[in-house]
Amino acid sequence: MLSRSTPKLPSTGLAKRKAMAGLAAAHATASKAPSEILPRLLLSSYTIAADAAQLHALGVTHVVSVLEFPPEHAPGAFATLHVKLEDSFHTHILPHLDATTAFIRGALEENETNKVLVHCLMGVSRSATVVCAYLIATKGMSAPEAIDFVTQRRPIVSPNIGFRAQLEIYAEKYTIGGGKAPTSVKTRTMTTRFRWARRTSDASSTAPPKTTESKDAASSDA
Repeated sequence: MLSRSTPKLPSTGLAKRKAMAGLAAAHATASKAPSEILPRLLLSSYTIAADAAQLHALGVTHVVSVLEFPPEHAPGAFATLHVKLEDSFHTHILPHLDATTAFIRGALEENETNKVLVHCLMGVSRSATVVCAYLIATKGMSAPEAIDFVTQRRPIVSPNIGFRAQLEIYAEKYTIGGGKAPTSVKTRTMTTRFRWARRTSDASSTAPPKTTESKDAASSDA
């Protein structure tokens, strides 16, 4: 079952408390189920991604795994791109977004029956950032628009403040200079980036980490 809707909160009183309870229930459901962000593009937690039988039942053919360790599947079961990253505002996710976007785009364009699942541990921050980047690159969305679009379909989504800042840079890469990040964007201070991220954040470290890709993913021309 795919989670898609976001409950709306009334402003005051008992109705608000009831709506908050409903929102909490929706969050619990979303954490246990994959969320359809676009046709053939799913966002989920590690629990879903580690269940090969469920992935096959969902029709998943490609997996983008964004966490410290990849899910353990039988060799050749799925074309897989593993990006080894921690969920920290210090983490440099930006250098990997072109690769994840290319992998998703390649899978969806290669065959109309292909289906991509993107996951991290909870399907909240890292994997959501990857999906937002794909929307920015392919749908012309701004960073706030992409975050809002994904959150509407998966209520628990909340990229950390550092990832939000890096999504802004990624969006400017596509809106300024036709896909090539201008120098002014590349050299913008983290203070400016965090200021934007704090404005857009939901109220509720080093060198870029190495990206590893399975043989299956490499052979899928991603």
